[in-house]
Amino acid sequence: MSQRTYETIYILHPEAGEEEVAKIEQEVDGSITESGGAITLKDNWGKRKLAYKVEHCTEGHYLLVRHQSDPAFVATLEKSFRLNERVIRYLVVHFDDKTLKLEEVQKVRTEEQLKALGERERTRGGRDDDDDDRPRRPSRDRDDD
Repeated sequence: MSQRTYETIYILHPEAGEEEVAKIEQEVDGSITESGGAITLKDNWGKRKLAYKVEHCTEGHYLLVRHQSDPAFVATLEKSFRLNERVIRYLVVHFDDKTLKLEEVQKVRTEEQLKALGERERTRGGRDDDDDDRPRRPSRDRDDD
């Protein structure tokens, strides 16, 4: 079967220490690579506030991993999340080819915009905005006294 691209985000219990978070992250990464998959992106977002209470928790350690795996492996990964007491939520999303192409186009577009912005800044010669002679709109700040 061919490999597909997935993005997995999982939230660990807030009482999990940094060592425990690192251990669980290594276990997840190891299971992906042992199954013949490949990790393309990893991001540890750290401890963040949850949008709503989950298992009496208001915070959690967020971890994101994008990987290429066989579709059958996703069931195994989800089962390991369900069995791990420290994982309070998880989500595995399949990225289809159209989404991946769109993401690549957006990345190229952003790089071009940043390059154009850098060119504009260089051609301005580093002038401050206060130095140019363009007329300015009056401020909309009002005193409500």
